[in-house]
Amino acid sequence: MKYLQLRVIDEAEEQSATDQYRGDLWGLYGTIEQTDGAFLDERDLPDGNVYKIENALGDKRNQGPLPPTTSADYDTFRNGFNSAQPITWWRSNLDLLGYYSFRSIDRIVNNMDLRDGWNHCQYHNPVTGRWTAIPWDLDMLYMPVTHWSGVLNLQNALMQHAELSLEYKNRGRELQDLLLTDDQLGALVDEQALFVGKPPAGGTLSF
Repeated sequence: MKYLQLRVIDEAEEQSATDQYRGDLWGLYGTIEQTDGAFLDERDLPDGNVYKIENALGDKRNQGPLPPTTSADYDTFRNGFNSAQPITWWRSNLDLLGYYSFRSIDRIVNNMDLRDGWNHCQYHNPVTGRWTAIPWDLDMLYMPVTHWSGVLNLQNALMQHAELSLEYKNRGRELQDLLLTDDQLGALVDEQALFVGKPPAGGTLSF
């Protein structure tokens, strides 16, 4: 995520002392990186198929060098994770550690616009053959309300097998112990606040 300010100089006065809606600053925005081939290259990931999931279907954002050129690989995967599967199927087809982290962080930030068939991407690693869920459409976070379920049907891996459920809980505990502490969360808030502006000398940012 990269942040930027949009400014339009249309008046002599840069900022109004009485009207917050007048002035050069039109807003603080975050840029969105498309989940395409460049996205994979930046993360040193093998060139594989990437899909933006819409209406439960795969909208291909990147075509790897290997077939299929259609969405048949995602269709097969979707049909699989919507059914009862042996634990070996889950270990062979799903990046489980990636899913455990994806699921845990989604709960922490209350990604309430997530649901199966929408608002995420899927990457098919051509080397491992496994699928990895990628976050997308993150404009509804940190809200103390309920909107959608916040769950993908990949959750069937945890519902069907106690062994995988335990692995997920252990990953959640690991993240809690390492990241979800007062000092680590405080440092994150301070880092994000600096994108908005620098605190005055000897002071802090106020919102």
